[in-house]
Amino acid sequence: MGRMTTLEQAHDQVKGLVLKFKSLSAAERRNLNENATRQGYILPLFRALGWDIENVNEVSPEEKVSRGWVDFAFRLGGIPRFFLETKKARHDHIVALVTEMLELQKEHAEAARALDDRRHRLAKRIEEVDRAIDTAVYHLYGLTEEEIRIVEKR
Repeated sequence: MGRMTTLEQAHDQVKGLVLKFKSLSAAERRNLNENATRQGYILPLFRALGWDIENVNEVSPEEKVSRGWVDFAFRLGGIPRFFLETKKARHDHIVALVTEMLELQKEHAEAARALDDRRHRLAKRIEEVDRAIDTAVYHLYGLTEEEIRIVEKR
């Protein structure tokens, strides 16, 4: 990924985005259209996670895929790693999962340094959340079981 972001910086930036979103009134949330959600929350989220969103070779907008068009393709070394269609409800769900993942990673690192037995439980939960993120993306694109197997082999 283009920009280097430490885990703590990413955590702080994602936390700020979540707090910014939570501070919106119900009416303000309802009034967010897809573009406003993308500009104000989704792209900043991926920037916080280290993606170079200004580099179209890394984060490519309006990408053609087998099932039509998606809002973004995320590439590493020129190879698409995942696709994103920016819908508000999915944004909320993905932000929640990513926020949990960042918290878990931080707790796990602290537990590992202290050789705390919690590190095993945290590692298991990290795997579960990682799988939930994958599932959310698969659901977003209505992938078949065969397509999922192809994606997971990469």
